[in-house]
Parts: sequence; structure tokens; C-alpha cells
Amino acid sequence: MEKLSRLDSRDSNENGEGIRLSLAGGSVTIIPSRVSGFRIISESKNFEAAKELCSKIEDIIKTEK
Repeated sequence: MEKLSRLDSRDSNENGEGIRLSLAGGSVTIIPSRVSGFRIISESKNFEAAKELCSKIEDIIKTEK
């Protein structure tokens, strides 16, 4: 989460959990799971762009472990 928060965490998640990143092409909310892993929610102009944002965040999370 620390590596992700350095990208751009100007926006906060509405319930105070996780971080919301405003990135080129859309935004992504990353919420840590209480058990394990993360929940990634992306918003973009179309499905393909949203899917690409999720993939980028997944790659960052995987390299952090």
C-alpha cells in the first residue's frame, strides 16, 4: 500500500478504507481485504481502459510482496 500511496493519493476513499488514486485514464480504489489480498475497483471511459488500470495496479501489488 505504501508504494501505491506514493503514486497519487489526493482523493480519499469515501468510507476511509484503502486509497483512491487518480491516474491518467481514470481512477482506481484499492481496499485491503480483512482476510488477505486486495479489492481493486477501477473507473474509466470504457471497459478496456478500466481493465488495463486494474492490471497495472495488480502488477504493482505483486511486485511489492
